[in-house]
Amino acid sequence: MIGNPVNESGYLLTGVNKDNSNNYTYRGVEILKEESIENLKQYVYEAGATPSSGEGKIILVNNNLAGSINKYFCRKLNGVKYYIKENNGVFAVINDTIYKQSDISEDNIKNNTNAIKYYEQAYNIKKFISNNSTLQNLKVEDAVDSLGNKYTTETYYNYGKIFDELFDTTGTYIEDSNSNFNAHKLQVIKNSIESNLMVAIANYNNVSTSGVNFQMPKLQDYEWEQITQSISMITFLQGLNIGGKIYNGHAIVTNNNNEEYVSEDSIYILDNHLNTYYKITDPDLLNGHDLSAQNATGILNSDFERRTATATYGTDESKMEKTIYYYPKTEFASYNSIINDNGSSNKEDVSEYVKTLAKKRKRK
Repeated sequence: MIGNPVNESGYLLTGVNKDNSNNYTYRGVEILKEESIENLKQYVYEAGATPSSGEGKIILVNNNLAGSINKYFCRKLNGVKYYIKENNGVFAVINDTIYKQSDISEDNIKNNTNAIKYYEQAYNIKKFISNNSTLQNLKVEDAVDSLGNKYTTETYYNYGKIFDELFDTTGTYIEDSNSNFNAHKLQVIKNSIESNLMVAIANYNNVSTSGVNFQMPKLQDYEWEQITQSISMITFLQGLNIGGKIYNGHAIVTNNNNEEYVSEDSIYILDNHLNTYYKITDPDLLNGHDLSAQNATGILNSDFERRTATATYGTDESKMEKTIYYYPKTEFASYNSIINDNGSSNKEDVSEYVKTLAKKRKRK
């Protein structure tokens, strides 16, 4: 039997709460508006510009001014970095070209409330589920296909109530990688991919004149882990005659360098007092660091990677070019974070480590 559909969206987080002052917290950490501080400034190559301050660096091409590398307040919105040029508005740089922004104000860049909105949505969906007894008691075994037939345990392992971990704050949180909800989610993704591929292959067999019966290959567990953990592409090669035998094979290509997906390895904590950045799992962070919001800032690791730009001078007919390199962030790296790449020294779970950091920050 197919039940009534529920159309609601949000982020599933066990550790999100709202206090009497309508402030949101996550695992004991208050979620604040991100204001522009010195830590958020980044260097960027600005074609045709002179150095904006003593921190700027002029770029010459054949002894002619091509531009400069300047340091501005920066905010990344919807995958694009925006910069504030004092008394000259907001601009973005795409393929070395400057685009002034008329629909984005300086306040949008200086005062970022995206984090508050994120946890607000998480709190609202948590509250919505808590007020719906059907959703609260929804079990894996209740799942049915489009015809109303129940799935077998081979398709979906019975983990009990799907949202149980959303309200159980004594054990595993629903957002943890080892939660039952996450395991069930991966099973749903796997089943969806398998079902759609089998339908596509069957439809192709109906119109193919190759004489080969194409089939969905049996993927191993480690291959499904690759597919579900990263942006992936699966390719199939079947029916290839290799001298009396038919070759059938497949390959999986994954992208683990996607800037839109943020894992714990993607975040560095910048200690402004020490001008040094640390991996979030660096045990040294727990030893005498000022983790207040005024000093410690989360920075994406990609912002510490070298950038390339093309500096040009002249017109199309006499244009001269040279490649330049610079770093958006120039602080020093913690020795432990780079050399001891495995993270926390006692191998504790990342979620537990973050809880420890949160408690330390709360005491500040």
